[in-house]
Amino acid sequence: MPSRSEITYFGAGPALLPTDVLETSAAALVNYNGTGLGLAEHSHRSEIAANVLNTAKADLIKYLDIPDDYEVLFMQGGGSGEFSATVYNLVGVWVEKRKQKILKGLGISSAKEIPEDALVEELQKAVDEELKIDYLVTGSWSLKASQEAARLVGSDM
Repeated sequence: MPSRSEITYFGAGPALLPTDVLETSAAALVNYNGTGLGLAEHSHRSEIAANVLNTAKADLIKYLDIPDDYEVLFMQGGGSGEFSATVYNLVGVWVEKRKQKILKGLGISSAKEIPEDALVEELQKAVDEELKIDYLVTGSWSLKASQEAARLVGSDM
């Protein structure tokens, strides 16, 4: 078998990792930071897990110079699993902003001051007339994302 240094890797991904990174990762899977448990054996609710995520987030913000008005999210499910989550979250924010605009336009400070049916009717009208979701389809992944959005919101995005 060739040594790792003799291999030239041209795969699409995941990429070839440096040997020292793999060795450090392998050791952490057996005994993470001297805890006697491997990293994968610690609870996802533990302080150790929180520290791993917080460190990763801080490192990403630093290395990629991510502005303060952006948020780093760690989400499960892979790319396909996030297609619907993205639509639901962005549409949810849009609807909430539209609700606040409707209330302000009526001179109302709280949704409790208007019958729920009337508010829902106004929001539905706004969704039907104003909500638009645009996708730039450049390949198979963006096509899948746009198809999922069309399935959830309607094909007339």
